[in-house]
Amino acid sequence: EQLRAPSAPSARLYYVHRLPEVGFGSVIEYAALFLGRALRLGLPLRLGARSSVAWTSEWHCGDWRSLDCYFNLSCATRCAANAAAAAAPLPPLPVAWPVLVAGRATSTCFATLVCRSPDCTPRCRRDPLNVGIDGWNRFGSAWLSAQLVGHIFSRLTDRTRREIERRRPSWPTAPRGGARALTIGMHIRAGDSCHHRRYCPANLTSSYFRHAAALRARYGATRIFLATDSAEAAELCEQRVLGFACATQRMERRRFESAERIEFRVARAAFAPPSEPLAGSRVALDALADMHLLAECDLFVLVLRSCFGRVAYALSAARKGRFAPLVSLEQPWSPQAGGRAKRGGGKRGRAKALAAVTSGLRRRAVQ
Repeated sequence: EQLRAPSAPSARLYYVHRLPEVGFGSVIEYAALFLGRALRLGLPLRLGARSSVAWTSEWHCGDWRSLDCYFNLSCATRCAANAAAAAAPLPPLPVAWPVLVAGRATSTCFATLVCRSPDCTPRCRRDPLNVGIDGWNRFGSAWLSAQLVGHIFSRLTDRTRREIERRRPSWPTAPRGGARALTIGMHIRAGDSCHHRRYCPANLTSSYFRHAAALRARYGATRIFLATDSAEAAELCEQRVLGFACATQRMERRRFESAERIEFRVARAAFAPPSEPLAGSRVALDALADMHLLAECDLFVLVLRSCFGRVAYALSAARKGRFAPLVSLEQPWSPQAGGRAKRGGGKRGRAKALAAVTSGLRRRAVQ
């Protein structure tokens, strides 16, 4: 509710001049974190006009190369309810704010607290994954992510909605009877992930689709919506593997078969024409359609290590008001279970993680 409520005019704003050049699911997660931080500070969020050049295209977004091309985000925490005010961008701000160390610019930061009054000093944040949202995590990080992602997708632009609907597949067989058939949302990531120690089974039938069959046995779901960059997975879907009615987007998936990370390949096509298979908006709109359609499903088979899968599952929870039955083939929701707390290596990394957790518990006890 507070995300949707208009806030009082502020002399400051939370300005994100660029989002990291990472996968598109990660970009949305970063945007959600920045939105949460802006909400915590009670400040309007502003995305830089060129904050995400790689994942946008001039032929679709014009000069506004940010997530605002797909979502009305830059006024998400300060706009009035009417559509005209919600669509109005803030005045232009600098593309980049250099971080000054010893009198010289050494790097740039992801987000800056920008002041419109002379008595305020801009502050920089380099690592948005460490942004705290104290007071908003009462029901857990999964709930918080769902609220933030749900708000972002509630602000899809009309043009983005039309592109999503244009990509909606038709089912090979219509469900019979009065009740709507339950649908399993399945995300199979291949492409560059298979070259970077991600979950990439050789047999998709005995992995992903086997778990879908287990959900069918328990819940009676007979349909699958498949979001994938794998041509092999799409072929299995068309073959109605294990007797499932299966639907997926029609797209050229061979373009994703490379060991090079997708964000680097998309970045090289940042100024390519619409005919370029890896043009930023072309790939982003395909991804947004898959996320949107996955969130409509009733049960899930995916990997929560994938930012794409996490965003889709969070969006589902936001729309349904509950967490749907889920099979994650790699990593549960908690990042600690994936080994992130051990960053730093070996016993020293684990000691640092334990010290950080202990320190946090002590601070809470004092408060």
